[in-house]
Amino acid sequence: MMRIYVSIDPTDECYDIVRSLALYVVHIYFLTHMDIKRRHRLEDGPSHLLKELSLVKQVDFLDERAREPVLRKIANNAWFAHPDHIITALLASPEIEQRKKGVGICRRIANQAHLSRVGECEKPFLNQDATTIDQLCFFKTPIRS
Repeated sequence: MMRIYVSIDPTDECYDIVRSLALYVVHIYFLTHMDIKRRHRLEDGPSHLLKELSLVKQVDFLDERAREPVLRKIANNAWFAHPDHIITALLASPEIEQRKKGVGICRRIANQAHLSRVGECEKPFLNQDATTIDQLCFFKTPIRS
């Protein structure tokens, strides 16, 4: 990406997109990658995904044409938005309200255990408007504490 950015003429029409993507790599992707290296436990996965998603929405250097492939890249890595990972993150959270939500989900699952069946593992649909970990994916029924 950086080679392409350096080699493109600034008058080229795709220069702004490549510049935006290069800034994304340096300012968001790299920081998220380093944060993952520092906090690499399973329960930290949804928070990394949420942080990257919120950073992409906050920055103003991303060209609108560059924002789409970046959001698509984040959605392709949405395995940590899988309900199992979100429940794990909620249960391991230092915040009591988050843990209560996780316990509530587990109780609901235990009450409905006779109705469930093991299915195929599919990448979840990522809620790009999420502001908290429990909003990253869409649960079939609402989450209650």
